[in-house]
Amino acid sequence: MSETMINPQQEENDDVLQRFFSRGGSLRMLTDIDDQDLVQLYSYAGQLFAAGEFVASRNFYQLLSTFDHWNYDYLLGLGLSHQRLSAHEEAISCFARAGMITIDDPRAAFFAGLSYRLVGNEAYARKAFNAAIMWCGEQSHYQEIKGNAERMLTATTEEVSCTLV
Repeated sequence: MSETMINPQQEENDDVLQRFFSRGGSLRMLTDIDDQDLVQLYSYAGQLFAAGEFVASRNFYQLLSTFDHWNYDYLLGLGLSHQRLSAHEEAISCFARAGMITIDDPRAAFFAGLSYRLVGNEAYARKAFNAAIMWCGEQSHYQEIKGNAERMLTATTEEVSCTLV
């Protein structure tokens, strides 16, 4: 038998995996990784971020979001790490994915607005800040974000750069 022939079993397995992922499956679902282990990794990533170790926090959040690409907190953390590293295009991508997962949480829209502004896309920044304000609504735990988004609508790009440093 020729080495160039495709193994029908392998092709079938590939199709099964492709269907699994296209229907919302994640690596976390395929592995027997304990949820507590992911909680500990997430906690460590947050500690690294808080300590200003943004490359390391990005790496841990990337690992976590690879295991579970449907987890809002992993994607938000990854986006924030990218943002602190001035990788705003990557940050925007993470915030967009997070925003699609949990649409009523205004944090992703707000942080996307910051990155949009810093890459010079003022139109999208304004849309993101307006979306954040709308999603904050009257929810008491989001009023600080709402106020910040309102201020960002009147701020200049230089003022935003200073707030991220």
